[in-house]
Amino acid sequence: MKNHVGEYHSTSNHSCAVCTSENRKELEVAYFEGERTTDDIATELECSEDSVYRHMKQHFQPLVRKSSAAVVAIKVGEEIDILRNNVQGLNGKLAQYMEETNIHDDGVSVTW
Repeated sequence: MKNHVGEYHSTSNHSCAVCTSENRKELEVAYFEGERTTDDIATELECSEDSVYRHMKQHFQPLVRKSSAAVVAIKVGEEIDILRNNVQGLNGKLAQYMEETNIHDDGVSVTW
C-alpha cells in the first residue's frame, strides 16, 4: 500500500509480481546468492526482467538483504584470498626470473 508521500509500506508493492509471489523470499535469496537470474525469475513469474530488477533494487526485504550481505562478504573474502595467492605466485615467478636474468643498459637480456 502507498502512503501519503507515494512510498510503499513494508517495502512491498501490490502490483509487483515478485512482491506478490508466494515464493518471494526464496526468489530473493536465490537471486542474491547467485542461484537465479532476473531473466530466470521473470520467466517463472511471467513478467518483464526489468520488473524483477526494479524489485530487487526497490522492494527487496531488509532481512534477506542483511543475510545476503554476510554471504556476499564471505564470497568476497574467498576471492581476495585467491587473488592474494595468485599475486604471491606471480611475485615468486618474477623473483626467480630476476635471479636468472641480468638486463644490461642496452636492454639486452643475458642469462647466466
